[in-house]
Amino acid sequence: MRVRGEQWVPPVRVANDPAEPVPALLVRFAHVNGWIGLRHFCKLLGSTPEKIGNGSDLATLATATRIPAGELQSKIPVFTGKSVSYFGHRLSAEWLDTRQRRICPGCMAEDGRNHRFWWDLKFIDRCPDHGIALTSRCACGNVLTYTDADNLKCSSCTDEGLLDEPAKVDVPPRPFQAWCLAKMGCAVPVDPVPALDNLPLMLAIQLVTAVATLLDGGFSRTRPALSAMKDGGIHAAERAFELLVQEDLQIAIEPVVEGFRHGRASVFEIAPIEALGWFADEYAFKFAGNVPDFDRLLRHALTHCLGFPVAALDRREHLSLRSLAREVRAPMEAVILALEESETFGQCRPVGDDYAVPTSVATAIRVQWFNARLAHL
Repeated sequence: MRVRGEQWVPPVRVANDPAEPVPALLVRFAHVNGWIGLRHFCKLLGSTPEKIGNGSDLATLATATRIPAGELQSKIPVFTGKSVSYFGHRLSAEWLDTRQRRICPGCMAEDGRNHRFWWDLKFIDRCPDHGIALTSRCACGNVLTYTDADNLKCSSCTDEGLLDEPAKVDVPPRPFQAWCLAKMGCAVPVDPVPALDNLPLMLAIQLVTAVATLLDGGFSRTRPALSAMKDGGIHAAERAFELLVQEDLQIAIEPVVEGFRHGRASVFEIAPIEALGWFADEYAFKFAGNVPDFDRLLRHALTHCLGFPVAALDRREHLSLRSLAREVRAPMEAVILALEESETFGQCRPVGDDYAVPTSVATAIRVQWFNARLAHL
């Protein structure tokens, strides 16, 4: 109890687990000292679960646990705009959930109920060590929160018999989640994925999420509402990751390009990336110049789907022969003859009943026709 302004220090100490968030450390601290009500426990310390959990009153917890405040501070999420730094990893803020607590019953049973910070990440739903689903439910069915007084059960349960285990549900392997955990140093290394390995974690997850949305949503000018961070989106993210591992994006973009083709006379008079609809803007905003290995895969897939070589994603490289003929006000046959005479027709690729003319060749034809008109003035 408090005596003359001094802070009460609970008798049982806890070790600092580097992978345990501060709110979970607080819950474990209360539990080992025999307290059922976390709020009452924090009141005796002179604080609240919220103040300690958000980092605004770490001094109280540091004094009570004898853990240096600096070590505790490194485990507090730091938000900057729409991103968050969490345990040294820069992530999108929407991927972090520190309100509803999730646990792996297998892990909890093995190491004294220590929580792992990656259980708070929405794109992780499976324990890589036990192959079971993370659960947000106590054995009694109530939702687990960070105001419970035990990391394995809710605040309504006081019977030790309820600790037998929340339901263990087997989950198939999640290669994308395993890759993310390995990237964070929380799991054993996985096989190389060249398209992702050299990227910052947040950018890599955003890229997988974007490919998952392409895979699941088809062609659209606006991005479909798909999140790879929860529910069915997790499965879409795993499928997208598999394609990146196989270095084959054709399956993801072929339906999108087909949707783009619908109602268009030609598909090669645009920057190739525009055939992917909303992804073109997202690519320009987030990925352009930052994902060279992914660019290589995407150029290869677009070359196959569009039917002409794609050397640059965001630059128009071809013009329709029909459009070129209209520009120079000449029949297509006359333009073809001019291309043959200049020995550049071989660079033009047939696409349906038209030809894709490289922009450099088209420019030369425009100049030739312009000079021919000047000669007749």
